[in-house]
Amino acid sequence: MDNAGSRSRSAVIVLVVALFAATVSQAASFSDCPQDKDRAAQEMDQFVSSRDFSGVVLVARQGHVLFQKAYGSANREHDVPNKVGTKFRVGSVTKQFTAMAVMILAERGKLRLTDSVCKYIENCPKHWADVTVQHLLNHTSGIPDFTNFADNDHYERLPMTPLETMARFRDKPPAFPPVSNSATTVQVIFCWDTS
Repeated sequence: MDNAGSRSRSAVIVLVVALFAATVSQAASFSDCPQDKDRAAQEMDQFVSSRDFSGVVLVARQGHVLFQKAYGSANREHDVPNKVGTKFRVGSVTKQFTAMAVMILAERGKLRLTDSVCKYIENCPKHWADVTVQHLLNHTSGIPDFTNFADNDHYERLPMTPLETMARFRDKPPAFPPVSNSATTVQVIFCWDTS
């Protein structure tokens, strides 16, 4: 599956769960009664029956699981079904949380958006010296996007530390010089695929 497909499928999972929560908005009135759990299962089964949905749905209230069920395939290539414990890649969903964490650190004076990334990276490549924290947040650093490398399909299936991932592109030349633009803002992207 290509990255765009993976991202849109992840977005569909989030969207379906949100729609399901709206569909069973009576979740606040759910109890641990078997008929409520049966109703949730029936509504969810009906909801996904006409859609190409693969994912796991969980409805909980006050720390108690009211309903959970896995649907579809975790891996279509090898026909592996989803299970309640299936781990999903969250991909770009983490960007907004990372940006917020960086902004909190900046607000607390722990870093500055104008700091060079080399201040925080040991043995930083010289061609990154002009790249700032803000460039990273704005996607204007010029550092190559490793997800577009021809070998990325192989690497994205491997468990890798951030340093191992960074080793894949640290010695590559910049795609473009860092772009400084005061009008540029932190980029947070949501891609909803409702097809």
